[in-house]
Amino acid sequence: MRKGLPPTPISNPGMDAIKAALNPEDTGYYYYALGKDGLHHYSKTYSDHVAFLNSGEYAG
Repeated sequence: MRKGLPPTPISNPGMDAIKAALNPEDTGYYYYALGKDGLHHYSKTYSDHVAFLNSGEYAG
C-alpha cells in the first residue's frame, strides 16, 4: 500500500525478544554508538561515551 514499507507488521517482536526485554543481562554498559569500523562501541559511563563521540571514530 505504501511504497518502501514491507507488506507485514514492522514492530512485531517475537517471544524471545519480549523475554530478553523483561530480563536484561546486567552488563554495566549503558551507552552505545556505531563506529566507523561498522561495530557498536559500548561505554559504562557518560563521559566515556562522549569521549568516543568526539574521538573521530564515531560514524554519526
